[in-house]
Amino acid sequence: MSKIDYKAFIEENFFIKNKQGILVPFVFNEVQDNWYQDLINEYGEELQGIRENDLKGRQFGISSVITGIFATDFILSELGIIPIIDSDIYSHKDSETDAHIARFNLFLNSYMIQDQGGGIEQMEDIEAIEKLRKAFLEIDNGGHLKSRKRGAQYHAQTASAKVSGRGGTKQNIHWSEPAFYPNTQIMNAKQLMVGAEKQVPDNYGKIFRESTGRTKGDYFAEEYYKAKDGRGVFK
Repeated sequence: MSKIDYKAFIEENFFIKNKQGILVPFVFNEVQDNWYQDLINEYGEELQGIRENDLKGRQFGISSVITGIFATDFILSELGIIPIIDSDIYSHKDSETDAHIARFNLFLNSYMIQDQGGGIEQMEDIEAIEKLRKAFLEIDNGGHLKSRKRGAQYHAQTASAKVSGRGGTKQNIHWSEPAFYPNTQIMNAKQLMVGAEKQVPDNYGKIFRESTGRTKGDYFAEEYYKAKDGRGVFK
């Protein structure tokens, strides 16, 4: 597997909206940079075999970095630099799913605009972006993207029983706020996550479980403390 400088790729190619809603280059803040360096130290520059239980505070932007990593994999996969990637993101509610979709598409659009020599000022050119997306993507319905030449895929969904993954193969999974997933007899976090994670080959790919805390007895809390004690494959 090739070594990828994800931070450099993200900072050179992606734009992000700051807290004032203004598009700016995506430059890691101190927390994002420290967290990313921890990943490098733990898993190496390839960032393969990631199994993370990340308990985090709000507004630090960890979720944005994970989306940036998945967007980088999607793009490099289409360019033939890395193997074909199939990524899933699960959110705890529809509004958060929409936010993840918008962020991923912003990263993809900003890469395509800059690849053509443009910059932030061209991001308002909807017609140009639509043309670039048609050339880059075979399937493009917001929450499901498939690249045109090699078939890299990205899916964003709201956690529910109907999307619990079974079968097939995935390389990347991002569980966003799993402490807040439904907890019923029909569907619960453990049932959804254990089933879907079996799609990612052992010691390969990336599985991020990142969440603010909720209660000590939920599945994410159990897994977090289990990992802190060094039990299991998750860090």
